[in-house]
Amino acid sequence: MVVTLFYSLIVKDPVKWPKSMSPTFKDFLQGLLTKNPNHRLSWPNLLYHPFIKHLVNGKLCSQLLYKAGMM
Repeated sequence: MVVTLFYSLIVKDPVKWPKSMSPTFKDFLQGLLTKNPNHRLSWPNLLYHPFIKHLVNGKLCSQLLYKAGMM
């Protein structure tokens, strides 16, 4: 019963977002929590999302991308 409930929450049910959440943060989380893994926001593409870009300076982003073999 509990497993079925968790499965439904993870695979079928939409996420309920707080109204106070910023649109940019909500979009970032939606990208990470996309049910279909082929459409999900993943490493290192998540570094290009506006929510992350404004938190991380260009030098740090460049270092992370370099370590990921993307530069």
